[in-house]
Amino acid sequence: MFQRQNIRFFLRILWVLPIISKACAFSTCLEAKRIGSSPPFLLFQRVPQKLTAQTILMVQGTSREVGRKRSTQSRRSPQKTFSRFIEVESWQATELQELVPVLLAMEKSCKLISELLRRSMTDNNQGFFGEVNIQGEDQKKLDVVSNRILKNNLCSTGIMFGVASEEEDFMQECNVICDNAAFQGKYGAVFDPLDGSSNVEAGLPTGTIFGIFKQRAPSETGEESLMQRGRNLVAAGYCLYGAQTILVLTTGNGVNGFTLDFERSEFLLTHPDLRIPQRGKIYFFNEANSLTWSDGIQRYLKAVKQGLGESGEKYNSIYCGALVADLHHLMLHGGIFGYPADAKNPLGKLRLIYEGNPICMLIEQAGGAGVVGSSSGTQRVLDIKPEKLHQRAPLVFGSKDDVYELYTYLNQASQNM
Repeated sequence: MFQRQNIRFFLRILWVLPIISKACAFSTCLEAKRIGSSPPFLLFQRVPQKLTAQTILMVQGTSREVGRKRSTQSRRSPQKTFSRFIEVESWQATELQELVPVLLAMEKSCKLISELLRRSMTDNNQGFFGEVNIQGEDQKKLDVVSNRILKNNLCSTGIMFGVASEEEDFMQECNVICDNAAFQGKYGAVFDPLDGSSNVEAGLPTGTIFGIFKQRAPSETGEESLMQRGRNLVAAGYCLYGAQTILVLTTGNGVNGFTLDFERSEFLLTHPDLRIPQRGKIYFFNEANSLTWSDGIQRYLKAVKQGLGESGEKYNSIYCGALVADLHHLMLHGGIFGYPADAKNPLGKLRLIYEGNPICMLIEQAGGAGVVGSSSGTQRVLDIKPEKLHQRAPLVFGSKDDVYELYTYLNQASQNM
């Protein structure tokens, strides 16, 4: 009798044990979900069906981390790197193949200057260098270092005869820079190494502007090769250093923009086939100098500010003190940029070779227009024959309809003189 009762008792315990086990597993999972931990027995125990998906996420990582990894992979996979883009372009246009090392050197320079600017405050690279350049401007440490980065990287390709910089008095020969007579070639570069360098201390954007020329004949001197008309440029572009680092390039077949992925240290194609809108609603002029501008420019700006221009819309004003930043804004949204002649700068402020020609090549390749605007009329920037390396010009460029409208005001003013 006693033995039978013991057997019944043990049978009842065996029947209750699975129910207790399931209840414990369910409560433990709920507690783990509440505190964000992963109970070790989940890999071995069966749990209720509605907790299976949550269990998988606990084992593999939180749902947020998994989602971030998937979104990053899907975002990056279709984007083409700068080096791959150049490889494809040079395969389609064989005349670009010998230019590939120069373009890759520009990409490398933009990466180095971007890192230099990001660390300029912590590495004590702010402040003045202690010398004055040919423009009469006090050189900053960042100007000097950026200039050296560009010179060294471009000349080390071995296919450059020389470079001319806004920070240097004369053209620099690559065989002298590299201290090796073998470093010669038929390409030359012109550049403004760090436009708007005074913006860096305030955390505002800056940029690099560059253009590449090809020597027309072996008998031509290096300086003569760099003083060609802008329409002879074989490549031009700029690097914008701001919230993002963006490299924009043209080789005469449209304009493309690349954004630097800092994690991978790669420029990725983010702005394919950039096109400037036919007309914008923004003007980029430094109105602090407006009282000494020509009558045609003053009348044009007065009209668009009041909504009395051809579009009938009131224009907004933007001017951030960094040419590359305003240029990039214009490339994306349209409008018109101008730095006309004034009492302080009777020939304009921007340099034709280092800024005007590369910018206007980009502008025209993107569907815009660039002219020299003065009281005596207008002229296409890329048609001007430079007379000296540091020549200045009163430049106007932007959306084609906006530039043409200003052109009519300037022509009327010149006819009334």
